[in-house]
Amino acid sequence: MGIFERIAMLVKSNINDLIDRAEDPEKMAKQVIVELEEALEEAKSGVAAAIAEEKRLKALVEEHKYESEKWQERAEKAVLKGDDELAKEALRRKKSHDQDLAHFTELYERQQKQVVEMKENLYELEKKIEDAKRRRDTLIARNRAAEAQRKISQTLAAAGKKNPMDILEKMEEKVERIEAEAQVYEEMEKDTLEEKFKALDEEDDVDKDLAELKKKLGK
Repeated sequence: MGIFERIAMLVKSNINDLIDRAEDPEKMAKQVIVELEEALEEAKSGVAAAIAEEKRLKALVEEHKYESEKWQERAEKAVLKGDDELAKEALRRKKSHDQDLAHFTELYERQQKQVVEMKENLYELEKKIEDAKRRRDTLIARNRAAEAQRKISQTLAAAGKKNPMDILEKMEEKVERIEAEAQVYEEMEKDTLEEKFKALDEEDDVDKDLAELKKKLGK
């Protein structure tokens, strides 16, 4: 399978399905792009090699064209000099180069078309990879949002087993009970203090009554 065929299969792969089947969708999405980018680099190398071959064939075409023209001129020169044998040898050399010229011209033209096609495929691949990257980013964002929503739903489901309002009411009751107990202690302390002062006042009254009694009795 050629590089462009393999890349086409990767690009046509349903990334959504790959991610759905993956244990780690985010990791899978990133891995798909990594594979595409590796394939792209391989494709670029292939295009570069094809261009190099195109240049080599072009050089051969120009070389044989030059040699054919050169031997044509030599054949004409030999004819003008009246040297038919030399002219025939020059024409044989020209014919050989003409054959090579035709062969390499055909290869060069074929290579030109292939290079154009490969460049177009490479350009399309680059566009598809950019599109795949956008899809990857979207899918990663969706996956993270879905994970967050799933955790929220799980939390709500767990909380649903125990009515949150009941829990709050129990907490309120507990706080109210603690507040009531604190108030009782505060009132008890206040009552104790009042009793002490009341006792002091009563003691003062008794002392006063005793003093008045002694005064009355002349004591």
